[in-house]
Amino acid sequence: MSAMQYLKECQLFQGISEEHVKLLVPYPNVITLERNDYIFREGETGAFIYSVGTGRVAMEMKIRLQAGGSEELATLDTLGPTEAFGLWGLVPPFVCVYSARALLRSTLLRMDANALREAMTVHPELGYLIMTRTAEGLMRRLGRVRDLLAYQMALRKWSTI
Repeated sequence: MSAMQYLKECQLFQGISEEHVKLLVPYPNVITLERNDYIFREGETGAFIYSVGTGRVAMEMKIRLQAGGSEELATLDTLGPTEAFGLWGLVPPFVCVYSARALLRSTLLRMDANALREAMTVHPELGYLIMTRTAEGLMRRLGRVRDLLAYQMALRKWSTI
């Protein structure tokens, strides 16, 4: 699939005019990852924005369940085709707050975050649309993490009865 096709299908860019999509074409490339390859790790600089083309990607974070306890790796969400991630590359301080790992062999659209921010500055209407999609995506993801947390808390409550 071409970078242009990935851009058109990506949730982050849905509803954006063909003219604006064409402005973005020089920036992305398509990468392939094998199962369990890390895309980035928590704490790294968020230099790229990604969209899943094929496969599945896990969003993982180290958490401490109790004071003084050891850190455990928790899967916050899993993403599939058309879903974007690595969106902190658009907002200072540009630091990854979770890790991303391919769960299956996956193809991703990878865009240079700095180049995308520059395009958004030069074309403010494009920037507004992308930031609106970014907020919508973050709200969906926050809802899924909230549901996961509620489920985990219910399991803990029932295991103590």
